[in-house]
Amino acid sequence: MKFIKVRENEVVKEKAVYVAIGVDLDGNKFVLDYEIRENEDIDGWRHFLNGLISRGVSRVDVIVTDDFPGLDRLISTLFPSSQHQLCLVHLARPAGRFRTARRRRSPPISPQVGQER
Repeated sequence: MKFIKVRENEVVKEKAVYVAIGVDLDGNKFVLDYEIRENEDIDGWRHFLNGLISRGVSRVDVIVTDDFPGLDRLISTLFPSSQHQLCLVHLARPAGRFRTARRRRSPPISPQVGQER
Protein backbone atom coordinates (compact mmCIF):
# COMPACT_ATOMS: atom_id res chain seq x y z
CA MET A 1 0.00 0.00 0.00
CA LYS A 2 1.27 3.41 -0.92
CA PHE A 3 -0.29 6.77 -0.21
CA ILE A 4 0.07 9.59 -2.71
CA LYS A 5 -0.94 13.22 -2.74
CA VAL A 6 -3.38 14.23 -5.47
CA ARG A 7 -4.96 17.54 -6.39
CA GLU A 8 -8.74 17.57 -6.79
CA ASN A 9 -10.59 20.85 -7.29
CA GLU A 10 -7.62 22.89 -6.06
CA VAL A 11 -7.37 20.79 -2.87
CA VAL A 12 -4.45 18.45 -2.19
CA LYS A 13 -5.37 15.24 -0.39
CA GLU A 14 -3.89 11.81 0.23
CA LYS A 15 -5.27 8.75 -1.48
CA ALA A 16 -4.42 5.08 -1.18
CA VAL A 17 -2.87 3.18 -4.08
CA TYR A 18 -3.50 -0.56 -4.09
CA VAL A 19 -0.84 -2.37 -6.18
CA ALA A 20 -0.42 -6.02 -7.21
CA ILE A 21 2.97 -7.06 -8.55
CA GLY A 22 3.43 -10.52 -10.02
CA VAL A 23 6.73 -12.37 -10.24
CA ASP A 24 7.17 -15.17 -12.75
CA LEU A 25 9.37 -18.25 -12.31
CA ASP A 26 12.33 -16.42 -13.89
CA GLY A 27 12.09 -13.61 -11.32
CA ASN A 28 10.64 -11.03 -13.73
CA LYS A 29 8.25 -8.58 -12.08
CA PHE A 30 5.02 -7.32 -13.64
CA VAL A 31 2.45 -4.81 -12.42
CA LEU A 32 -0.75 -6.83 -12.57
CA ASP A 33 -3.05 -4.02 -11.53
CA TYR A 34 -3.31 -0.88 -9.44
CA GLU A 35 -6.22 1.10 -8.10
CA ILE A 36 -6.48 4.51 -6.45
CA ARG A 37 -9.05 4.80 -3.67
CA GLU A 38 -9.95 7.34 -1.00
CA ASN A 39 -8.42 5.27 1.82
CA GLU A 40 -7.16 1.83 2.77
CA ASP A 41 -9.77 -0.46 4.27
CA ILE A 42 -10.73 -4.11 4.10
CA ASP A 43 -13.56 -3.41 1.64
CA GLY A 44 -11.05 -1.73 -0.67
CA TRP A 45 -8.78 -4.75 -0.46
CA ARG A 46 -11.73 -7.09 -1.13
CA HIS A 47 -12.72 -5.07 -4.20
CA PHE A 48 -9.13 -4.94 -5.46
CA LEU A 49 -8.42 -8.65 -4.98
CA ASN A 50 -11.77 -9.67 -6.48
CA GLY A 51 -10.89 -7.49 -9.48
CA LEU A 52 -7.69 -9.50 -9.94
CA ILE A 53 -9.66 -12.74 -9.79
CA SER A 54 -12.20 -11.47 -12.32
CA ARG A 55 -9.35 -10.58 -14.67
CA GLY A 56 -8.04 -14.15 -14.56
CA VAL A 57 -5.52 -14.28 -11.72
CA SER A 58 -5.96 -17.75 -10.28
CA ARG A 59 -2.72 -19.45 -9.23
CA VAL A 60 -0.97 -17.43 -6.56
CA ASP A 61 1.83 -19.13 -4.65
CA VAL A 62 2.82 -16.38 -2.19
CA ILE A 63 1.21 -13.09 -1.27
CA VAL A 64 3.38 -10.56 0.57
CA THR A 65 1.63 -7.68 2.36
CA ASP A 66 1.81 -5.36 5.30
CA ASP A 67 -0.01 -6.31 8.49
CA PHE A 68 -3.34 -4.63 7.67
CA PRO A 69 -6.09 -5.94 10.00
CA GLY A 70 -8.28 -8.59 8.37
CA LEU A 71 -6.13 -8.94 5.26
CA ASP A 72 -4.78 -12.34 6.29
CA ARG A 73 -8.31 -13.76 6.61
CA LEU A 74 -9.42 -12.18 3.32
CA ILE A 75 -6.44 -13.64 1.45
CA SER A 76 -7.01 -17.12 2.90
CA THR A 77 -10.64 -16.90 1.73
CA LEU A 78 -9.97 -15.65 -1.80
CA PHE A 79 -6.68 -17.51 -2.42
CA PRO A 80 -6.90 -20.60 -0.18
CA SER A 81 -3.91 -22.41 -1.71
CA SER A 82 -1.51 -19.45 -1.42
CA GLN A 83 0.88 -18.64 1.41
CA HIS A 84 0.63 -15.21 3.04
CA GLN A 85 3.65 -13.57 4.60
CA LEU A 86 4.54 -10.13 5.91
CA CYS A 87 7.01 -8.06 3.95
CA LEU A 88 10.41 -7.87 5.61
CA VAL A 89 10.21 -4.13 6.20
CA HIS A 90 6.90 -4.44 8.06
CA LEU A 91 8.16 -7.49 9.93
CA ALA A 92 11.43 -5.85 11.04
CA ARG A 93 10.10 -2.37 11.79
CA PRO A 94 8.64 -3.23 15.22
CA ALA A 95 11.91 -4.90 16.24
CA GLY A 96 13.74 -1.58 15.79
CA ARG A 97 11.80 -0.09 18.67
CA PHE A 98 13.66 -2.35 21.08
CA ARG A 99 17.13 -1.17 20.06
CA THR A 100 18.82 1.36 22.32
CA ALA A 101 19.66 4.81 20.96
CA ARG A 102 23.37 3.92 20.87
CA ARG A 103 22.68 0.74 18.90
CA ARG A 104 20.48 2.61 16.42
CA ARG A 105 23.50 4.71 15.41
CA SER A 106 25.69 1.67 14.83
CA PRO A 107 25.38 -0.79 11.96
CA PRO A 108 22.92 -3.59 12.80
CA ILE A 109 25.42 -6.36 11.94
CA SER A 110 29.13 -6.37 12.64
CA PRO A 111 31.33 -6.75 9.53
CA GLN A 112 33.26 -9.48 11.40
CA VAL A 113 30.26 -11.77 11.76
CA GLY A 114 30.97 -15.04 9.99
CA GLN A 115 34.73 -14.42 9.71
CA GLU A 116 37.17 -16.82 11.29
CA ARG A 117 39.42 -15.48 14.03
